[in-house]
Amino acid sequence: MQGRPRHGEELLALHSVTGTYQSAWIDDFHMNYAILFSEGKPTERGFEVRGNYDGGNGHPPWGWRTEYEWIDNDYLIIRAFNIEPEGMESKATELEYRCER
Repeated sequence: MQGRPRHGEELLALHSVTGTYQSAWIDDFHMNYAILFSEGKPTERGFEVRGNYDGGNGHPPWGWRTEYEWIDNDYLIIRAFNIEPEGMESKATELEYRCER
């Protein structure tokens, strides 16, 4: 970001009792002050999770939704959306992971 490397960690889990997917995200740019916890349900080709993060100093929280879509066994797309307090979503990132064999 702006010529500097960015680092983050994401932990994903399937809650075997409730059948919900869960994630915990931290990084040194957006979530350098807290952990973003998200939870969601399976989708047709993967799953999606949603969480909220603080807007700061009396501002309402914003949402963050992440989709994990398996195109096939070797191809995963991860899309993330920022959600304004009023509910409007905007795509923030899209990553494509392909396994080369």
